[in-house]
Amino acid sequence: MRRCIGALRRASGMTMLVPDSNPRAGSQANAAMSVEWLQEMKEESARRVREQAARIQALEEGERLLRAHSRSLLGSYKGRVTPIAAAFAIGKTRNPAEARALFDWAGKQPGFIHNGETCAALLRVFHKARLAGDAFALFTRDLWRYCARSAIAYKTMVEGYCYVGDMDPATRILAQMEKMGFHIDVGLHNAIIRGLIRAKRVDDALDHFAKMEKNRDTDLESYSIVVSALCDEKRVDKAVDLLYSMNEESFLPDVGIYNRIIEAMSELQLHGAYLLFEQMIEAGVLPNSATFSFLVRGCFKRGFLDEGSELLRQMVESGCVPELATFNAVIEGLCKVRRVENARWVMNEMASQGCSPDAATHRFLLEALCKMDKLDEAHRHVQRMIATGCLPDTVTYSFLIKKLCKEGRPMEAHRFFKEMIGIGREPDSSIYNLLLASHCAASKATACYELFTQMKERGVLPEPRNCLNLVRLLHKFHRFAEAREVGNAIPEVPLLLLR
Repeated sequence: MRRCIGALRRASGMTMLVPDSNPRAGSQANAAMSVEWLQEMKEESARRVREQAARIQALEEGERLLRAHSRSLLGSYKGRVTPIAAAFAIGKTRNPAEARALFDWAGKQPGFIHNGETCAALLRVFHKARLAGDAFALFTRDLWRYCARSAIAYKTMVEGYCYVGDMDPATRILAQMEKMGFHIDVGLHNAIIRGLIRAKRVDDALDHFAKMEKNRDTDLESYSIVVSALCDEKRVDKAVDLLYSMNEESFLPDVGIYNRIIEAMSELQLHGAYLLFEQMIEAGVLPNSATFSFLVRGCFKRGFLDEGSELLRQMVESGCVPELATFNAVIEGLCKVRRVENARWVMNEMASQGCSPDAATHRFLLEALCKMDKLDEAHRHVQRMIATGCLPDTVTYSFLIKKLCKEGRPMEAHRFFKEMIGIGREPDSSIYNLLLASHCAASKATACYELFTQMKERGVLPEPRNCLNLVRLLHKFHRFAEAREVGNAIPEVPLLLLR
């Protein structure tokens, strides 16, 4: 107990003023100081509890006030209206006109006086509705008398303009705040940086950030905002420089900042991303699932399968669960080099990790099977997909149909075509025309005419060349009435027949 009191005394700056010549008197003085200090701590704690209880009570009153306002019962409202309660109710109102009506009603209640918090709450409602200009007019016309010396009202105005990316008024109000002697905290500086970035003025944001660094007004969020903007601009080298400057300013970059740079570098400089990953671990920052995912996806995307597999192993061993995008990148990379069996093993591993393959996962495998001319196996895989409830998407079916038509297997392509329509996937005009051309080339007159009729019903226009080939095919089989129907459907066909 004595050690704790001594430590607390030292932390609070209390000094020992007892002469050493009388230890007994010194101990008595120390005991008196300890009792006095403990009493002060108790009083401070009690004061904070009372303030917290009063705020909770005011917020509960604000909830009741908000309910009364939403039910149009303010005329019979009997509760006590405080600025905290009013600010809460106004801030929860989404409609600017209703928020203004509630603001005016509160101002008419006995003993109520608006302050910076109530004004700021009303301004925020206007800003959320992207009415920054109306908010400024309201501030200068009506709210000025309530919050002329309130920093929170000015801060709200700046944040509102930053939210909509209108930075010229925001910087003017910020300059006015500095002239009036208001303290500009780091949160408001961060809002300025975000607004400049939102307005596509990244260089201005960097200039503002440089001033913040010079005045030592930055925090971890400031660096995070700027690093993210630099990565979006593909200025990764500048982001890395900023990462090193954080250490000089005694800021420890968190995993989010490292991840943002690693994500950008994995698309541009994969080796640099891996080096940064190693530096991150040496600095004592533990990677998470996103860190591993960016690196694994980068490796498999560029064909570094062994390196990517090793990172994937480390990821699982460290307790990080790969997400769907990571598994898809692995499967896509394996399928590109036709390692289908490995891709299947990864798909089975997905299930053990509680991650279900989606249509894109299956499409990578199906494309690989088609490129390897294993069309029958591809068809069986599609059947398994449908049986398990993972329906192929339009892109998957289109790829399969194109591949089968190219291989001269129109009837099998037509089978996929029927399946596609049966599960609600709508083919585009290119698939219809490709299948029609393939049937014509195989002299499948009945299938061609049925497909042509279906195209007419769905409002899909056949290409003139396909219609010409169909007319010739129907003539060949003496189906003249159907040939005339096809010829009349497309005006260009008679002209093509004359060539």
